[in-house]
Amino acid sequence: MAQHDYNIADQDGASFLVDLNNLVQAVGTLNSGATAPADTLPFMLWADTTSGKLKQRNAANDNWIEKGDLASVDWGFLKKSNPTITGLLSLDDGADIASASTVDLTVATGNTVRITGTTAITAFTMNAGQQMELVAVGALPLTYNATTMNINGGASYTCAAGDRLGVFKDSAGVVRVNVTKQDGSAVVASGLPAGTIIHLASSSTPSGYLKANGALVSRATYANLFAAIGTTFGVGDGSTTFALPDLRAEFLRGWDDARGIDSGRVFGSAQDQAIQAHTHTVATSAGTTFFSRGSSGAALNDGGNTGSTGGTETRPRNIALLVCIKY
Repeated sequence: MAQHDYNIADQDGASFLVDLNNLVQAVGTLNSGATAPADTLPFMLWADTTSGKLKQRNAANDNWIEKGDLASVDWGFLKKSNPTITGLLSLDDGADIASASTVDLTVATGNTVRITGTTAITAFTMNAGQQMELVAVGALPLTYNATTMNINGGASYTCAAGDRLGVFKDSAGVVRVNVTKQDGSAVVASGLPAGTIIHLASSSTPSGYLKANGALVSRATYANLFAAIGTTFGVGDGSTTFALPDLRAEFLRGWDDARGIDSGRVFGSAQDQAIQAHTHTVATSAGTTFFSRGSSGAALNDGGNTGSTGGTETRPRNIALLVCIKY
């Protein structure tokens, strides 16, 4: 262990030799010692034998920067190729980042960041090789894009609060997003576009769907669905919400789309019940009296009706299922 002031003053030969040897020893042992060198230079190395750390002076020569562990192989650094980590690896939390159409992760202040807001994200800006973990604070729509938002499952997805996103930009410049739901399950591709209607033999709404119950929902939170159906089923408040189709207790009919069977129908419009116009024919034979009054047997020509029969609507046999729409 040796340290030196790095100043060789004028002196006799023997003293010069001792001073020079001390300087060489200080350099060779990285200025090792239990306390910091009294005389410092920018970028000077110091093997701190008290903490067991290798330290280096900063450029301003006013502070020491810890560089590694003296007792560890490779100074305790990870190797560039096939590194091995033992023990707990902690990632620093960064400041929250607000959702936006394009979210810049190059300015993140930590490896784990919470994404606030409900604005649909279509792209992440990242450096090549950058890898982060994001946490959705609330409903967070992600719009699939093969390059800027390559989501596992291969389709757009709206995160629920607590869902986690592993985000990585590969060497080809593709931002890959691996979503893990709060319950630990992975996102599975449905292959169905926003606006798809499904019937369920369950009273519970599945992830990625809403009940088709006419509710007013946020245009920002459900941006993919709003882009698909717009205000076809209602404008909502005219600015921040829109209406879902109300398919409760309804039969669905294919849109005529100029075929001519259900002419004049507007897409998405409702249609009341009806019975096709028709008549009933009563067959008679000569001399037969179908209606009589009293004992005279005279024909009955008075108006009247046969009485009411049936229910409150015209319908076929059916089974009630839950109708949902994909967002």
